[in-house]
Amino acid sequence: MRQKILILLTLLLCEITMNLVYSQTIKLNDSYGTQTTYSLKTIKKLTFDDGNFRIYFADNTVNDLLLNNLVSITFSDFSSGIYLTDFSSMKNLFVYPNPVHDILYVKLPDSETDLNGKILIESIDGRMLFTAHCNSMKKSINLSTLPTGIYVCNYISKNGTQKVKIIKN
Repeated sequence: MRQKILILLTLLLCEITMNLVYSQTIKLNDSYGTQTTYSLKTIKKLTFDDGNFRIYFADNTVNDLLLNNLVSITFSDFSSGIYLTDFSSMKNLFVYPNPVHDILYVKLPDSETDLNGKILIESIDGRMLFTAHCNSMKKSINLSTLPTGIYVCNYISKNGTQKVKIIKN
């Protein structure tokens, strides 16, 4: 299930990021500790085939990576300093649907022991837009009043802070 979510979110973000400026990169981290960074200017297409994450480059070369070895995919825009997503932070906190239209559901990790945490929604530039106390493993948040854009959903508890980027349609 996590792999399917990773695939869907990656495809969505690839579509968004391929249309933005060429100072953006994709950074891949694998389970062996290897980190590989590519400029999106050099990438023609990204696909998921037979358990592989396949990168097609503008020079017609192809790079295959095993999805099972992939730990995180990060899209970065160095011209603005905005990090669009980091899938490594999604191991525990789960938000859906993403992109969201009105109601966002936040599911805490099964390992979370502190049910007195706070959920914060902030703009990509750090402005606090919404705060709610979370006293259960699942919380729904009405985001219908927010304009279309990219936001950060934070869960803060005594065990630490977890962040997930969300897209509001």
